[in-house]
Amino acid sequence: MGNQSSNSSSSTTTTTPSRINSGNRSEKLLRRNKRTAYHVNQQQQQQQQIIPIFSGANGTGIFPCSEPRTSRSRSLEPQCAEAVKVIEHSQSARYPKNRRIRQKSNYLSPESAANLQSSSANNDKVEEFVEEITICNTGLTQHQKLILQKIWMIAGPREIIECGKSILSHLLRTNSTLFAIFHLPQCPETELIALPGFIRQAANFAMVFDFVMTNLIDDLEKVCFALESLGRHHTELGFTIEPSMWSLFQRVIEDNPPKAVHQNAHGHPTWKLMVSFLIRQMRVGYNKALEEQETQKGSNPS
Repeated sequence: MGNQSSNSSSSTTTTTPSRINSGNRSEKLLRRNKRTAYHVNQQQQQQQQIIPIFSGANGTGIFPCSEPRTSRSRSLEPQCAEAVKVIEHSQSARYPKNRRIRQKSNYLSPESAANLQSSSANNDKVEEFVEEITICNTGLTQHQKLILQKIWMIAGPREIIECGKSILSHLLRTNSTLFAIFHLPQCPETELIALPGFIRQAANFAMVFDFVMTNLIDDLEKVCFALESLGRHHTELGFTIEPSMWSLFQRVIEDNPPKAVHQNAHGHPTWKLMVSFLIRQMRVGYNKALEEQETQKGSNPS
């Protein structure tokens, strides 16, 4: 009996703390659940205040939000408090300040064209204006002019002088009457090329080509004036240069370029365009000088 009582007392002493601990744990869980539920309710209430509600009754299509707090910074206000602005294209990109405004072409009206055609004085002015425009038209693009200058730098003085000699020799072989024009005796070519007069005339060809090539880009008006003056000088030779003779000069010069011309794929066609411009300008000066001489003869009859 005594042992049973001792066992029962020990069992009661061992079970009592476990029950106390379990009761404490349940109370802690209950308090934690209450706190969690409270925080969840607070978060839900805050979310309901922030989320905008669409107001379709006013028909504005704007999402109204809660009123901004006066005690907080404006950076914390909801972005939908202001109306959305339309973002357009960049004005500076499409219309820059330094853009070039295209001007409308000044076309002649039918009345102006009729008046221009009816007046002989106006016709003379138009012809002079057109002549001034076309007088310095080389027919060469900027790229072709650069090609010619590059070829000329590669050729060098010796090759340019040899080009002048071959041109003069070809002219004399083609037309024997040119011996008298250039003041050269008719002799074999081996002796001809050693004559001082032949060398001097060939150097004149080379000098003209060098002047044209050097100033073709930088001073075109100077080139045109010099070629016209050279054409005027040909009226003082004492004979008339027929159109066939001008064509002969052009063809011979085209067929005897410097050797460096053939080293460029576009060299020979560009050289031909330059020769055409050179002969054309000389003919302009030559024809002007002839017209002036005829005018002087008509005004001063003997």
